[in-house]
Amino acid sequence: MDRKLLLSHLGLVEAHIAAAARKVARQKALIEELERDGANAASAKALLSEFQEFLRFHLEDRVRILEKLSNIDRSLAG
Repeated sequence: MDRKLLLSHLGLVEAHIAAAARKVARQKALIEELERDGANAASAKALLSEFQEFLRFHLEDRVRILEKLSNIDRSLAG
């Protein structure tokens, strides 16, 4: 994969990370509200777990892309 394409993918992944982080934060706030009101938060907690997993996947994607970019940069410098 060329550097330009990787940078494009990195931009998309960064946007996905930001969106996933917002979803996690909103879901945590919702859970706090449900629990404060004495409501059952089980399904909200299950959804939070899914949001956190998606966030983790996106963070792992970012690491992979950054590693590939680093390898390209090293090969160009060498």
